[in-house]
Amino acid sequence: MDKLLVTVEGKKRLSQLKYDDKDSEKDNHFETESYAGCTANVALIYKGTELYVANAGDSRCILSCSDKAEEMSIDHKPELESERNRVLKAGGFISDGRINSNLNLSRAIGDLEYKKDVTRSEKEQLIIAYPDVKKKVLDMK
Repeated sequence: MDKLLVTVEGKKRLSQLKYDDKDSEKDNHFETESYAGCTANVALIYKGTELYVANAGDSRCILSCSDKAEEMSIDHKPELESERNRVLKAGGFISDGRINSNLNLSRAIGDLEYKKDVTRSEKEQLIIAYPDVKKKVLDMK
């Protein structure tokens, strides 16, 4: 999604959605940068018994089974050691639980201003969209 958001086509589509306008191209809205971001959880049941949950950001997914709740995602926050280490390695800083005194999460789709270091891969930026994936085998009895 991040790759799409930086293309002309992606910017045009985002502008159409933002302005609810199929002809937003004529107003050149699409030429402005979007600095918005979002988090995401995606759940997939495979072969009827395997649950996969992909999470990027601080959206939460909870599985409820037999009156028990099981966390299927973790909040990607700068306080997590692995997230903190990546942010610091990318040249950022953490202050009051916020990356560069701004975002309070370390993974998101969009937020492209934090993903401009051309010397780093997509997984090495200050903020990344790469999800954690958790698998759970479901007992369908």
